Amino acid sequence: MSLSACTALTHVDLSFCKCSDLSLSKIAESNPRLETLRVCQCSMSDKTLRALAACCPNLTSFRAVQCSPGATSDGLKCLVDRCKKIQDLDLSYNQFLNAETLVVLAASDVAGRLEHLGLDECTEAVVDDGLIALASRAAKLEKLVVGGCHQLTN
Repeated sequence: MSLSACTALTHVDLSFCKCSDLSLSKIAESNPRLETLRVCQCSMSDKTLRALAACCPNLTSFRAVQCSPGATSDGLKCLVDRCKKIQDLDLSYNQFLNAETLVVLAASDVAGRLEHLGLDECTEAVVDDGLIALASRAAKLEKLVVGGCHQLTN
């Protein structure tokens, strides 16, 4: 039985399961009630992010830590533009993120709802200007994790 056959899932944690981009996309497409998705060390591209954006409007928590490169800021923009309920976002240890990432987050409606943002070791993504832009919009942010982001100076 594949997980895509389970169509009533609201919380899924596939961390360290080596799931493919295709599997993650199918899970998103099959579970429109999905609220929480945690993946760690999985293969993920913009296809997964777009599937979540199109099919999972109730997503409140998305943790994609140390996933294989293939996703971009464009995919993230699609996700945060359509999944407006996200409060918990962890993209730590992802090398696909860049300086545009925080600008994309700051410009989205999600910025005002974020309570937790994890960007540990996202050295290319976390820069002063982006963090300042995000801080001006993220009034509910309670936890910010940016360890190892050596480009921060302020």
